[in-house]
Amino acid sequence: MPPLRALALAASLLLAACAGTRDQTPPADLQAQVTRAEQAFAMSMADRDHAAFAGTLCADAVFFTGPAPLVGKPAVEAANDVCDCPKAS
Repeated sequence: MPPLRALALAASLLLAACAGTRDQTPPADLQAQVTRAEQAFAMSMADRDHAAFAGTLCADAVFFTGPAPLVGKPAVEAANDVCDCPKAS
């Protein structure tokens, strides 16, 4: 088999394998998940609840609050100017 044809076959098989792995979650369910996450985040900020705020962060969170971005949940949690809420002792 010529190299170009073998490459085309391999690419086609790879694409076919990936096509079956799509998330089948209905869009309305995804929208509801995002809405709940946004509401939890907003409530944590409104309540100035640092623990609730930290609970809304994912491991790879990125916040832009100053000259350098805060990258990662620990960095965002440790910053004083992100949540403006008292940290749990």
